[in-house]
Parts: sequence; structure tokens; C-alpha cells
Amino acid sequence: MKGRRAVLFDFGGTLADTEGVVLPALNSALRKSGLGEIGEGEFLSLFSGPFHENLPKRFPELRDQKRLSDFSIDFNGAKMGAVPSLFPGIAGLLGGLSESGFSLYVVSAANEEFIKKTLSEGGVLDRFQGILGVESGKSKLEKIRKVFALGGFLPENCAYVGDTSGDILDAKSAGISQIAVLWGYYDREELGGAGAKHFAETAEEVALLCGSILGRD
Repeated sequence: MKGRRAVLFDFGGTLADTEGVVLPALNSALRKSGLGEIGEGEFLSLFSGPFHENLPKRFPELRDQKRLSDFSIDFNGAKMGAVPSLFPGIAGLLGGLSESGFSLYVVSAANEEFIKKTLSEGGVLDRFQGILGVESGKSKLEKIRKVFALGGFLPENCAYVGDTSGDILDAKSAGISQIAVLWGYYDREELGGAGAKHFAETAEEVALLCGSILGRD
């Protein structure tokens, strides 16, 4: 082994199938704020990049701090009313990586409480050394670098597993390997256009790629 190794995961679209929970919760909060509703395409665009930055760009009314605070309370409350499912094979993937000596982190734009509740319900929360959600920093790039400091990892000993072009670009900027999953919300063409070289169609393929990229004990 070259050194301490870490695998960082995006949350929604990578570990958990969040759209069926988050989109209705988002629309519920938007309606309460008098802002109408959005569809699937616009939903995905809001989460392709920093959600807390994209949201007020799409809805300038939420630049008002009081309205944003009320919206956030409504949105988070609606999300916590339901728990998304983990994608097939994720529990086994996380267990295998952990038992093989990899340190595991979530680096996401999602709410940390929501992430922890989902992972706890899925029986995998204890597999992770850290959960870095929207509360932990302004961008995924900053949070990836925070993981380096938290765990003493070298970039060459880390990989990021994600499902969006933004995930791939942030991981590239941090100097770590990228694994693009194809069961999420973006396709191979878009992920490849962002520079992804490693693709996984199943959780088992993620495990194999982590071993080949980062080495095995």
C-alpha cells in the first residue's frame, strides 16, 4: 500500500436515490414561498454545482435572508419526512472498501442531517469517517481539500465517486482520481465531456476501480 487511502462519495445520485424525496420537498418549500414549482430538468440543474449558489440565481427572491431562512426550514423539514433508498449494491460496496482499509467520506452539497439519517437507515453510517455536507464549506472542492487535512491523505491516494460533471471537475481540480457512476442522474457522454476516464455501471465495478486505481492491501 502506498499510504493511507480514502474514497470520497457524492451523496444524491451516487449513494442514494434522492430525487423522489428531494424534488417533492423542494417544490413544497417553493410553493410555501410563493415561487411555484420546478420539473426534473430544472431540479437537476440546481444540483449540478453548489445548490446554495444556484438556488438564489434561479429564484432571486431568496436573496432576501429572511425568505431564504424560512425556505430552508420548510425544505429541510419536508426532506426529513422521508428517507431515500440506497442504490443497489451500495451497502456491500461500503462494507468491502472499509474492510479493505479504505477510509470513507461523503462530500456533498446536501444537508448533513439528511445524509446521516439516510445512511443510518441504510445501516452504513458507521462505515464513514466523515460526512461533509452543505454545512462544512462552500464548495465540494474546498470540502475535498478539508478531507486531506482531516485524514492526512495525499491526493494521489484518494478517489472521488460521483455522478455529475461538477463532481468530476471538482475532483480533477483537487488532483484526485475520479470514478463516474452511470446509475445516477447524468450519462456517460456528459461525464466523459467533463474529463471522466473511469466509469462504473455497478457498485461492484466501483470496488474494482478503487482497488486498481488506489491499490490493495
